[in-house]
Amino acid sequence: MQRLARPAGVSDAEFMMPVERRHHMIEHPTSPERLHPHFIGGGEVLLALRTTEFTERAHVGRLHDHTHRTGLLLAARTPALTDHF
Repeated sequence: MQRLARPAGVSDAEFMMPVERRHHMIEHPTSPERLHPHFIGGGEVLLALRTTEFTERAHVGRLHDHTHRTGLLLAARTPALTDHF
């Protein structure tokens, strides 16, 4: 995702997060502090949000009602020393 944004550009991602017990231990890096190590080579988390838990009705691919939350990430790419404008 970082490589898709131009130097000093902004990128965003919206995602679904399951809320089963095992996911709370390994898959909820939605705070800027926990996301920062994933920005190798420079970047800044501008905004990281997530909803409260909600139940979604069964649908294609998930045959039973299920609980999750959604998240939103906005990040800025820090210009690298080797980037040229």
